[in-house]
Amino acid sequence: MAMSRCRQVIDDVMYLMPVIWTCNPDSPSHYIKTEYMDNTDQKDVAIKNLFFGFKDNPTITDVYIS
Repeated sequence: MAMSRCRQVIDDVMYLMPVIWTCNPDSPSHYIKTEYMDNTDQKDVAIKNLFFGFKDNPTITDVYIS
């Protein structure tokens, strides 16, 4: 459903527009994880998965993390 809302027709050609999701999948079976992040068989969708953790934010102290 998420990808179907990002289609656009330009000069009778259908394009998939870029999609940026920010999420925290609550389990390994989460739809976004299984259908997009882990699915390497998709030929029509280029996936780039970026992971950021607490240590990537220099304003968060070690006391807050632990």
